[in-house]
Amino acid sequence: MVPSIDRVDLHSFLRILNETSTVVDLGMSDGDFARAMVSRFGCHVYGLEPEPSLFAALPDIDRVVKEQAAVSPTDEPVTLYMNTTQCASTLFDAADTSVTVAGTTLASFLDRHAISTVDLLKMDIEGAEFDVLASTSDLDLLRIRQLTIEFHDFLDSNLLPRVRITDQRLRRLGFRRIKFTQFTNGDVLYVHPMIRLSVADRAAMLVAGKYLAGLKRHLHSPS
Repeated sequence: MVPSIDRVDLHSFLRILNETSTVVDLGMSDGDFARAMVSRFGCHVYGLEPEPSLFAALPDIDRVVKEQAAVSPTDEPVTLYMNTTQCASTLFDAADTSVTVAGTTLASFLDRHAISTVDLLKMDIEGAEFDVLASTSDLDLLRIRQLTIEFHDFLDSNLLPRVRITDQRLRRLGFRRIKFTQFTNGDVLYVHPMIRLSVADRAAMLVAGKYLAGLKRHLHSPS
């Protein structure tokens, strides 16, 4: 049977999670993704949110562990750029203001919480995804069973070569890619090689995922 597709906050993934699953949420924002994961699957969620006001507003959610830090290529503090027109980022420095926040590598974050396997990792970190993934070892990447990622090439087309480099590396490691967005890389899922998917499976999930996205847009559009 083809695994079904779910989607939360424009991030698509295989619906193969349960109460024993571990989800990592990089870029928690308002906490909606973490809250939905716990509500739907009863799983444990470990999340990072660097932006001070967003982190302060995050509610306490049962089975969710949250840290105020930016995932980064190093464990050193990083500069977070903020403005009123787009999300805070460690990459895009056209900002009204900036703040220094704690930084953590993905490996350090996983080790700190004794996470050996990530059943789903959601990455929405405003352009920092390239440096974070490039600095993460092959062994650490292979801890991840599913990676749902929003690449930010739609903000800067000059990032497209970095999307290709990142994609090529993940596919060399055996990950299978399912791309749910047609003109950008805003909703891409990478599936670990241990999760067996045939070409037909991937095609069926791609069609189902796009149908789900269209249905949700229709249901949420003003009448």
